[in-house]
Amino acid sequence: MTGGSSMHQVARERQSSKVAALRALLLSAFALMLLPVAASAATFGPPSVFPAGTSPRSVTVGDFNGDSDPDLALPNSLGDTVSILLGAAGGGMTPMPAASLLPGSMPFAVAAADFNGDSMQDLAVADYGSSDVSILLGNGAGGFAAAPGSPIAVGTNPNSIGIGDFNGDSDPDLAIANLGSSDVTILAGGPGASFAPAPGSPIAVGRFAYSVAVADLNGDSDPDLVVANAQDNNLSILLGGPGATFVSAPGSPVPTGIFPTSAEVGDFNGDSRLDIVAANYEADNLSILVGNGDGTFASAGGGDLLTGDCPISVAVADFNGDSDLDLAIANFGTHDVSLFLGGPGASFSAAPDRLFATGGRNPAANIAADFDGDTRPDLAVANQSSNTVSILLATGPPTLSVSDVSRPEGNAGTTAFTFTLTRGGDTSGGASVRYATADGTAKAASDYLAAAGVLSFGPGEATKTLTVAVRGDIALEPNESFELRLSDPSGAVLADAIGVGTILNDDLSASPRCTITGTNRSDLLYGTPGPDVICAGNGDDRVYGLGGDDILIGGNGKDTLVGGEGSDLLLGQNGKDSLDTRDGVASNDTADGGHAPDACLFDGGDVVSGCPE
Repeated sequence: MTGGSSMHQVARERQSSKVAALRALLLSAFALMLLPVAASAATFGPPSVFPAGTSPRSVTVGDFNGDSDPDLALPNSLGDTVSILLGAAGGGMTPMPAASLLPGSMPFAVAAADFNGDSMQDLAVADYGSSDVSILLGNGAGGFAAAPGSPIAVGTNPNSIGIGDFNGDSDPDLAIANLGSSDVTILAGGPGASFAPAPGSPIAVGRFAYSVAVADLNGDSDPDLVVANAQDNNLSILLGGPGATFVSAPGSPVPTGIFPTSAEVGDFNGDSRLDIVAANYEADNLSILVGNGDGTFASAGGGDLLTGDCPISVAVADFNGDSDLDLAIANFGTHDVSLFLGGPGASFSAAPDRLFATGGRNPAANIAADFDGDTRPDLAVANQSSNTVSILLATGPPTLSVSDVSRPEGNAGTTAFTFTLTRGGDTSGGASVRYATADGTAKAASDYLAAAGVLSFGPGEATKTLTVAVRGDIALEPNESFELRLSDPSGAVLADAIGVGTILNDDLSASPRCTITGTNRSDLLYGTPGPDVICAGNGDDRVYGLGGDDILIGGNGKDTLVGGEGSDLLLGQNGKDSLDTRDGVASNDTADGGHAPDACLFDGGDVVSGCPE
């Protein structure tokens, strides 16, 4: 019996134990190694079904040909290939020649990233049968070929892949959940799509490590891991540290329902801390775990959410445009997708149209993306027993969204900041929306001219523009921003109601002449008791304004700027700078960190931007 046929038996013989059936699938896979082998109702239209290879086990999204339309990659577990489908306008898909994985066998999972730095997306494929990972390099046209050194040995029966920069070197690294050896392999990426095991790899977790998700769970900027241990009915939480090392979080493993096969991450209660949803295959339900922001989790309460038969994969997105994350679950046994809409406090309720047919049999994985360009998240579903992939396009009233604008202010007169309003979905009718500007750090009258009114779309019109006049000046000041806000739509729902206008300061050349000038080396510069304009140059400089109303300009290095007494303006410019406006007097200094992550120390009331809060 093949792995695919035993999984099919789970759906046909529902009265038997589903755990036993899924375990039979996994055991049969072991045996095969010995053989030569927008605030509206959320709903979806009828599935569009496209061919894949034999027994597709997962699906991922990427832009494989550079046309900005989302494409698909599906590993075919009984064909030793990866199907590539190129997306087209309106949600269509065009199959490409499948990418061969030999000598890798039984591909179960796939993930996409640029592994060799050529700006073209590549693939990492978990080969369950041969216990390795294949690296396929993209050619930018939808074709793929094996990278040098591929495949790479990992643990036994890799079943899932996560991607993150685990060691901080800007190269994508891999986390592989190995179901057979119940551990996680960490592969550190290097030049030319090379990979090597990280220190401490593999990391032992619970039994049947079925899936892995990557996210920063404790807010330290290091990626962490969530591993679904199917046989132990729990999740391992692994917190990332220096050099791609990981340690178990306090309270890990975290209990779930019976046989979790998928765990995904999102902020479900709006507290800016990441939470977890787990699909429990045996229990036909979901577990919602609320994050505390430190890598620990607790049950959301309210009972588990009932799904269809054999939930195996979860996709997280805002399907109804209300800014709360929703859940779409692929139900392997009932050949459909369950949809739950998010609400306050990590609560979820079944959508009015709760179940959606996939148009195929035994959906093994699903993923959310905007396939038709209407700003709504759609679904792609891998149908394992039908050898197909389905696209379910979100439907509903037309959407309205507004763009952001960023440009220099100019030195005189006004500069036009042109915002684009875009309608998605059915634009055959008319629509209208109110708009109004709102102050941020930029103020109406002095920095820009306030605007308000109603904008109307005629039948067939998909885009309109609104222009806000920004006043030019020669004052040296930080970048500033204002908002264009949409409200009260008619004939549409708001998908993105706020456009941010960023006024870029372009007045360094028009600022007062430098009274103290550094070099391009690392300088130590002091001002006078009076007003100074200190221009540090491009080294790693230390600049002290001392007394007076000073202007301190850092340049391109890693600079330390200390204003001292007086009303000072500190501009870090490029580089990871340290800006200090403290003088014991509130509300008299201004600091702007510039274009890199900066550190700022300031009195209450000082105006600070470009620094973490």
